[in-house]
Amino acid sequence: MALNKFKRWFGIEGVKVEVVLDEPQQLSAHALEGSLRFTSMHAQTVREIRLKLIERYARGRGADRLVDDYVLGEVVLSRAFVVPAEQVVAVDFTLPFQQLESEIDRMGARNLLLNGVAKLARLSRRVRSTYRLEVKAMVEGTTLHPYEKVPVRLV
Repeated sequence: MALNKFKRWFGIEGVKVEVVLDEPQQLSAHALEGSLRFTSMHAQTVREIRLKLIERYARGRGADRLVDDYVLGEVVLSRAFVVPAEQVVAVDFTLPFQQLESEIDRMGARNLLLNGVAKLARLSRRVRSTYRLEVKAMVEGTTLHPYEKVPVRLV
């Protein structure tokens, strides 16, 4: 009995979350759409879900390499629901986000002729952006909440 309480408190054999996204997502849509699949070995209640889209912006080479993370969008789904034992519960989501533009991107968008120069500047500085979705589900009665981090392909 004490072992089961210990497992639930630490989230062992508790709620698991899986992210399902249509790949690739459109960067110009300014919204990420998908669904979350929740499963559990024991019936548990999810109080809220926190979703966050993060851009990892890397540039430079060697010792001069800089990497920054930017939160593009964040949403909290505050509706509580029960995840029954051994069943799948699907929750659809839409995560609106705002794309950040670097100075090079703004320069290329201003003028068609400067667009080629902007591409060359990004290439020479080794500018690269990668995106990831972080999902955290707040589950009643647990200390370690389910957390999932998945790469997102935005084109």
